[in-house]
Amino acid sequence: MTPKQVNEIIDFSGNQEKYNETSKNLFSLQLEGVAGIINRLDKYNIALLADEVGMGKTLQALGVMAMKYKENSNLKTLIIVPNRNIARQWRDEEYTNFKIKHLKKDCLPKRSGTIFIENFSKDEIEKTKNKKIVFAKITSFSYSEDKVKYGNYEKGIKKYLKNFISNFDFVIIDESHKLRSNEDTNRIKFAKSFFENLKDKAQILLLTATPVFKHKNDLKRVLILFKQNINLFRQGIKNIEDISINNKEIMQKIAIRRLRVMSNGTVKYEYRRELARKAGFNKNKLDENELFFALIQKEAIKKDINLSKSKTLLDFMEGIEFESENEENSNEIEKFVNEIQNKLNISPSNPKYNELFAQINLKEKYLIFVNRVASAYNIAREYIKMYDECLWSLIVKRLKRKYPYLKDKKMPNTRKTFNELFNKLLFEKEIEKYVKKINWENINLDKFKAEKAKEPNQSYVTYEKAKKLALIEFFETFEKKQLKEEFKNFIENYKSDDENNQEDTKVNLKSAILDFFVTKKNDISTPASRFVKKLHNKKSPYYNFFKTDFFEILEEKENIKLNETQKILIKNAILYASEGVVELFIEDIRGDRKYDDFKKNIEQRWNTLLFIKEIKEFIKYYNKFEKYLKFNENQEEDGDYSEIEKHFKNKLPAYPFTGHTKNKYIISQFNSPFFPKILIGTSTLQEGVNLHLFCDKVIHFGIPYSFGSDEQRIGRVDRVFGKLDRELENKEKTLDISYVFLEKSFDEIGVLNLLTCKRKFEDVLDSGDKVIKEECEFEDKQISELLYSPNLEKCKIKEPYPWKSKK
Repeated sequence: MTPKQVNEIIDFSGNQEKYNETSKNLFSLQLEGVAGIINRLDKYNIALLADEVGMGKTLQALGVMAMKYKENSNLKTLIIVPNRNIARQWRDEEYTNFKIKHLKKDCLPKRSGTIFIENFSKDEIEKTKNKKIVFAKITSFSYSEDKVKYGNYEKGIKKYLKNFISNFDFVIIDESHKLRSNEDTNRIKFAKSFFENLKDKAQILLLTATPVFKHKNDLKRVLILFKQNINLFRQGIKNIEDISINNKEIMQKIAIRRLRVMSNGTVKYEYRRELARKAGFNKNKLDENELFFALIQKEAIKKDINLSKSKTLLDFMEGIEFESENEENSNEIEKFVNEIQNKLNISPSNPKYNELFAQINLKEKYLIFVNRVASAYNIAREYIKMYDECLWSLIVKRLKRKYPYLKDKKMPNTRKTFNELFNKLLFEKEIEKYVKKINWENINLDKFKAEKAKEPNQSYVTYEKAKKLALIEFFETFEKKQLKEEFKNFIENYKSDDENNQEDTKVNLKSAILDFFVTKKNDISTPASRFVKKLHNKKSPYYNFFKTDFFEILEEKENIKLNETQKILIKNAILYASEGVVELFIEDIRGDRKYDDFKKNIEQRWNTLLFIKEIKEFIKYYNKFEKYLKFNENQEEDGDYSEIEKHFKNKLPAYPFTGHTKNKYIISQFNSPFFPKILIGTSTLQEGVNLHLFCDKVIHFGIPYSFGSDEQRIGRVDRVFGKLDRELENKEKTLDISYVFLEKSFDEIGVLNLLTCKRKFEDVLDSGDKVIKEECEFEDKQISELLYSPNLEKCKIKEPYPWKSKK
């Protein structure tokens, strides 16, 4: 099979681009990958596609499938993926898109011929009859002898699993490094008994960017599961378990491994920059924090509560806070930490947090990895607090210009003091002078009082409170006029904002920025909260801002035409997922609360407002962003925008993405210019997701446990067609990868071990001219000597395609 033959059926470019054997572009490499994998499958019955993260291994695997189905339309395929989300991504997105965009001749089964099963139970297996492609989770190989999950393994599971697996001609295993392990684990026992029933001529395709994940024998530990199906043993390798057989020899026979080539022709060694961010203690005196972490490490080694593992020790270096419901063994560990805290009578802070936030620019996006759930929550809370303070400074600056008598006042720096400013200072200065002139005896507040009493937080309203509420509501929207008569008319003719327009005025304000403006329980409203409601209230002139005025300005200035979907997304993004709402509020203050002035200010300050820049980026790359959105393709035809409305609603500037806080919209939000600005993830974000469209910065707050884990994390943003790729035309551009560690701790040892392992495994995977040895040649090095920066000669790979498919 040659790449040109593959190109007759498949077009990876989507633009009918012809294969060019001299080209290093991604599409040509993918065609070569498909051809090379098919040749290896036909020779050895097994092949390994080990391209770097972001090279399109899923697309290439689908290409191999297409070519196989072209030869045999009755083929039956099993695709094993890490989890349910990735299974859906394969089946619902990649498979469908591949058929539509990349196949010149559709030889793949219809989507109705595919199915996803939850596990390998009898009931689930029954569903696969008459299906040509079956998707299953890799966790389906896990079971417990005490509490069997998918039926009794010893008494019945073997029989129907044998019948099930013996039907398949082709097996694809995504992230195949997950099947590396020692033989005595339940998962491997199950997997071995499962795969031993494959047909003799069944072919197996392994996909992983990190075949050597943590240990030099990882690849062998995966291949041993398919021993009886591998022709490799008849091609010069007698026993794959033989220690004399090295990874280089195996890779040269069955693997294709290429480095990702970015649009400007560079590979990772030419733009990646590793940064060691050391968090230190007070050098001038004995720091109680330093004493605490030293004691933690000493005691942890002594304790027999699963604390002796390096993984757990690294976890401790992230902090001592716990999310008890979410963290494994947290009660046991929490008790241990509390004992030490009580001994020292201190509640220490971790210097790593200060080091982390010292390198964060609030205008940039960051992907932060942690090992502990509690760390994700803590970082999110601290970032939101920092973000709030920044925005408060913008509001305070404008208020002091607007109201000179506030210059000497202590201004709010938190949400808690915001109401105090408006409810006390502004009420006293702007409103009380009018109160004294009002003859309340001649004004009937009964209607106002009765209506207010119906509201959830106003069950009892005195006349004094009614006066204050009425005045506040009126003066928040007042313009400079003769007020006495208007005020009387306002009181007499008062109508609740919610009357007749309940749905428009009921705004669920939960996001961090909108919390600036939320009316707290039992608090009177503020000008800020009223401002946001104006944009939703049909009786307000501001309601037209996002209906017509703003988009007329946008389309005229940017020379574009937006559809209704884009308009809804932009409106929601500004109000719920951007500091743009703060900028709008500031322009409202500048404009003396006059809508015409407000609109004019926006137009004049078009190129200085941050949210306008975000919108421009959103529109420019909308076609790339759109694929991450999940809504009905025909929404504009049927007028149902309910799913679109959910995007950008109530989003936070920082989001802790863990197994318990996963939100299906968050990935698409992060792949936009809007919130969240930072995404803090555990291993849930490590594989199978693309986060590169507007992010090009990775921070390891929790040190990765292995080379494979490190590479998988970085690969979330180091991908073609992302922000990094777009900006690499600038020769000074780098992908900064930060390792934040606590000095004089297991954290520092963890970074040293990681980089040692990384340099060692890169030699065999990326250059192909070395064999991993037992001894560690870097063991006496310092962290600084192991870090690399772009264009360093010692880091260059001479041949980025050591196992490139032969033509």
